[in-house]
Amino acid sequence: MFAAFLKPVRREFLFTFIAVSIALAFGRWWAFDGGLWTWGGLIFSGLLFVDAGHNWPKLHVLDVPARRWVGGALTTAALWSAVMAAIAAASALIMQRNSPYYTWYDWFVNTDGPVTHLDTNGAEYVLPDMGITAASVAWTYLILVSAFLIFTITGLAVGTSLRRWPQLLTMGISGVVALALLIAVTIYLSWTAYQRAENPDVVFPIMLESWQRFLLVLVVGAAPAIAGWWTIRRSLRNPWE
Repeated sequence: MFAAFLKPVRREFLFTFIAVSIALAFGRWWAFDGGLWTWGGLIFSGLLFVDAGHNWPKLHVLDVPARRWVGGALTTAALWSAVMAAIAAASALIMQRNSPYYTWYDWFVNTDGPVTHLDTNGAEYVLPDMGITAASVAWTYLILVSAFLIFTITGLAVGTSLRRWPQLLTMGISGVVALALLIAVTIYLSWTAYQRAENPDVVFPIMLESWQRFLLVLVVGAAPAIAGWWTIRRSLRNPWE
C-alpha cells in the first residue's frame, strides 16, 4: 500500500520530511512569529502532496490499482499529519511555557488556566487563561493534526486534478477561500489576545474557546476536503482527461 504511493516520490518525501521537521521544531526559536513556521509547514506539506498526486497518471499506465494507491496516499497523509503536528505542538508549547505571551504570535497554540510570570523587576504576577494544561495540549494537537490533514488531502486532490480543469478550478476556489478564512481568523484572534492582555476590560464580539477553534478548523476545512474527495474519485477514473 505504502509502496504504491511513496515509491515514485520517496526522495522528495525524505528531503521534505527532514526540512519541514527541522523548520517546525527549531524555526520559531530562531526568527519570526512562531505561527509563521507552522503555516510554512502546512504549505510545504500541501505542495509535497501536490507533487505526489501528480504522479498518479504514470502509475495508472503501469496498472497500479487505484484502491491501493488511494489507500497508501490517505494513510501517508494521516501519518505525516500526526508526526508534523506532534513536532509543531511540542515546539510551540515549550515556547508557551517559557513565555506566556507566545500565544499572541501563534494562533494554533491553545492556553488554559492562570499562570505566574516574572516582570522585569523579578516580581511575580498572574496572567489569566495563558497557562498550559492537559486539555490545552490536547486541543493544540488536534487543531494541528486537522490542519495538516486538510492541507495534505487538498494537495493530493490538486495533484490528481492538474489535467482536469473543472476539478482543478473547484479545488482552487475552495482551497483559496478556506486558506483566506483561516488566515483572517488567525490574525483576528492573535490581535484580540494581545488586546485582552493589555486591556482586560475590553470585550470583543468574537472570542473562541479551544473547542470552538478546533470546530472552526473542521468547518473551514470541510469545503476543500469534500471537494478533494470528489476530485480524487473522478480523477482516478481517467487521469488523462
